[in-house]
Amino acid sequence: MKNNHQVALSLVTGAIVGAVVLGIAGKIVMVFVAYRIGSEPNISLKGILEVLLFGGLVGTVGGILVLPLRKIVHGGTILRGFALGVILFGATLFTVIHADRFEFNNSGLQWFIFSIVVFMYTIFGAILETILTRFEKGRL
Repeated sequence: MKNNHQVALSLVTGAIVGAVVLGIAGKIVMVFVAYRIGSEPNISLKGILEVLLFGGLVGTVGGILVLPLRKIVHGGTILRGFALGVILFGATLFTVIHADRFEFNNSGLQWFIFSIVVFMYTIFGAILETILTRFEKGRL
């Protein structure tokens, strides 16, 4: 029974953290970048719901992967979270490239955006792992 509870908790927590970190924070970064390059940001209900859904879906996948990853990556909570973020970023990047939706030019702005996205994924992993560890220890 504990294992089922742990899986459910991991899925729900992953979806919530993903929606917040990758969804809402991702939209904030998109708006910031749009203003930075002098473009009008697209702030619509549809756009906000799309990033929330995307963040929640990626977060759910992260919630699935975090449990077996704990058996593979030995180390602290932050290290396991970082590994989860890198794996999720790689999987997302592979999906985007495979769908022929990947355009990258070697500009400073592209590298800046790329580094922010990688950072957000690793932050997602670290937050998810920290929250789950605190739940398990009864501190949350």
